[in-house]
Amino acid sequence: MITVHNLTKVYGETRAVDNLSFEIAPGRITGFLGPNGAGKSTTMRMIMGLDHPTSGAALIKGVHYHDLPAPLRTVGALLEAKSFHPGRSARNHLISLAVTNGLPLERVDVVLEETGLTSVANRRAGSFSLGMGQRLGIAGALLGDPEILLLDEPVNGLDPEGILWIRNLLKGLAAQGRTIFVSSHLMSEMALTADHVVVIGRGRLIADTEMRDFIESSSGVSIRVRTPHSDILYPALRSAGGTVVENEDGTASVAGLPIAKIGDIALESRAALHELSSQSASLEEAFMTMTNDSATFHSHSTPAKQGV
Repeated sequence: MITVHNLTKVYGETRAVDNLSFEIAPGRITGFLGPNGAGKSTTMRMIMGLDHPTSGAALIKGVHYHDLPAPLRTVGALLEAKSFHPGRSARNHLISLAVTNGLPLERVDVVLEETGLTSVANRRAGSFSLGMGQRLGIAGALLGDPEILLLDEPVNGLDPEGILWIRNLLKGLAAQGRTIFVSSHLMSEMALTADHVVVIGRGRLIADTEMRDFIESSSGVSIRVRTPHSDILYPALRSAGGTVVENEDGTASVAGLPIAKIGDIALESRAALHELSSQSASLEEAFMTMTNDSATFHSHSTPAKQGV
């Protein structure tokens, strides 16, 4: 369990984290989302004791990170890509971590195999690509077989196979009852991976909820309808309290009525249905809706130059 309580961090006149409170429970994957500059990395650094909070507390199993009796056995963390000596081999990097933290050396080969680095274990880590460096960082996080994993942008630089691998790894660890806290800007992947989300903007909490609830409450759910009898069905749906928006492709998006009710109304109206399906907004759409006012940096489209 990770507990963040009234956490605040001030740098000069900037409040990077502002009275933030949430809990990360075991047995699930919690995604940590927010625009650039929202305070995600600062929050993670305070959880790991790398930055000191101005006020409030970030606790792991009820204590500060530096008070844990065996930190790497409790928390495995990846906060920066390629956080290793470039002149060491991958194996020697992990051996040094194991020796200095009193971990069994057998774990080195276990995590090398688990992260797909066995064949390059004796190569200098400085020659690794970004994706291979991420795998080595994850291997270090797994070295102590920890009950809590805290990962900042772990899929950065990974190829599709690597992204699928880490998704399945995290799901497997969560199923074992471990606590998984992971940040990412890759919304499509987070939607597939996380069960729960904590969303912040400008250092403040925006949402702390189940992934499905976040998407539905932020952007809603509509029903896609296709019928050759739109002149009969659509007025009937509107009379029942539904909102019907007709699309250019010949379908309609219906909100305000459950899918079963729409089917019942179609039957009562003797209107044939060629399509009836639920369509939820994406995590990306929900995220943009919820964080639009909290983004520190906004992009503006520039008109294309006219040819001469």
